Formats: sequence, structure tokens, C-alpha cells
Amino acid sequence: SAWSVYKLSWAACSLFWGWACQWGCWQSWSASYPLEKKSWARANTVNAGFNLLVFGVLGLLQGVFYQQQTLWFGEGQDFRTLASKVLVDQFGWTVFFANPYQAILFIWKENQFKFSRVWQSMRPLKAFGACVCCPY
Repeated sequence: SAWSVYKLSWAACSLFWGWACQWGCWQSWSASYPLEKKSWARANTVNAGFNLLVFGVLGLLQGVFYQQQTLWFGEGQDFRTLASKVLVDQFGWTVFFANPYQAILFIWKENQFKFSRVWQSMRPLKAFGACVCCPY
């Protein structure tokens, strides 16, 4: 189909903008603007821009990761292939990359984009890893 050709031709662009719009811009707009019936402020723009970049990059990286899983485990739909992909996704990608990536960037944002404060907010590191990064 035309959509498949488009996605293959512009995979990186689609991944970035798909996630950026779905989780970045839409989330920013729907979470604040219509419910509170306020006018759009500079803080909303900063939040939307931040979310756009965070989730756009995450979508791009996740797309690459899923392509890599196909190389590791194959394209099959059998139980072994799907179980392998789910386990690596949930207990590898999510715990060791996706959640820490988001947590650290949102801590950075909460600390007025000062990395010097991020490390302090992550102390003790063991508690940060267990409570913030591990979704289980």
C-alpha cells in the first residue's frame, strides 16, 4: 500500500513525528489546555517542545530497537519468537533504557534544565533505579 511505501521510505521521520505528535504534542495539549480553559502560555510551549523532543527521540530509538529484535529473533509469529521479543522489550529495553531515559529527562526539566541538580535528585541511585525506573 502507499502507506507502507511511505513508512519504509521515511521510517525515521515517521517514527520521530509519530511519537512526537502522539505522546509529545497531543499529551501536552490535552493535559492542560482544554480542561483548564486557559490561554496557551510560554510554559505550555516549553512543555510541548520538551515532550516533542523526548518522545520523538524515544520513538525513533524504539523503532531501531524493534528492527534490531527482528535481526536477533526473526520475523516469526511462533510462541518462542514472540516470547523472546516481549521479554527483551519488557525486562531489557524498558527497565534499562526507556524508563531511565524518560525519568532522567523529566527530572532535568523539573530542575529548570540544570544537569547539576539531576544527579542530586537521583540519590540514592539504588532507590532511583528501583522506584523510578523499574515499572514492576
